Amino acid sequence: MATLKIRKVPKETLDTIRLRALAAGQSRQAYLRAWVIAMAARPTEQEVLASIEAALVAAG
Repeated sequence: MATLKIRKVPKETLDTIRLRALAAGQSRQAYLRAWVIAMAARPTEQEVLASIEAALVAAG
């Protein structure tokens, strides 16, 4: 598994992440890992549009 390091995150953002992780009963690492995995699993708007365009072209 790879390591991801993010620098220069505002303190207010870290505080929010800490509170959300605490509310979810998770460590910050576990909370952010789940969030990053979920975010990467969702297609971007551009990917969705390209998929629709490819389907329309294939349908003729």
